[in-house]
Amino acid sequence: MRKKVFLICLSTVMLGSTAYANTQPKTYKGYPVVDVNVNGSVLLPEVPAINIEGSTMVPLRAVSESLGAEVMWDDAHSTVLINSKNEQNEERKVIVGQLKRLLIISNEAKDLERNISLAKEYKDIRKNEQMLKTIINKQTIDLKSNVSNYLLSTSSESLSKKMPNPTWELINQLSEAIQLYEVSVQRLLSYYSNSQDADLVQYIELLSLAYQKSSDMNLKLQQLIVEIEFK
Repeated sequence: MRKKVFLICLSTVMLGSTAYANTQPKTYKGYPVVDVNVNGSVLLPEVPAINIEGSTMVPLRAVSESLGAEVMWDDAHSTVLINSKNEQNEERKVIVGQLKRLLIISNEAKDLERNISLAKEYKDIRKNEQMLKTIINKQTIDLKSNVSNYLLSTSSESLSKKMPNPTWELINQLSEAIQLYEVSVQRLLSYYSNSQDADLVQYIELLSLAYQKSSDMNLKLQQLIVEIEFK
């Protein structure tokens, strides 16, 4: 809800820029209207600035937004919230930094498909399952740990509220991909133990699905980062 907020003292909304007012022979609800000039441009707000018994009342939202600040109304606490452009930039940097951390984890997940395929080739040539077991026991566990640590680092109330909503959906998608990678290797190990073609088919299907999920998540995450970075 956009509240029409006024400020008694004009000097408190300068935000480091030049703003000044000149009275004009016009009235608004019986009070003289004041023209507002921000950095050389005349401001034409929906509700004009007015002079009440010598005090200049200026529309806070219009002036603040013209200076690049973000204005929000907290209805629950009847409070006007103003974030300057510098504060918005710092907040954006924090969010982008966290998303890029997640992108690194996502890239590691994408690498699993290649590593599993290489391990399968090694097994077929060397008849040695150690590389497959290493992947299932180490890389997937490390990835799960990285996801858990990431969630922990972003769990603070102040940070979690700042993170864009798609973040949590993407994390769930990444976790699903890691689980599919894990099951695909289990199917492959089962194939080598039992020589059942069904296990090999399931391995291929699960590996393809896992890679599709991790790649899709990776692409969406990159798009989200660009969108926020250049917002």
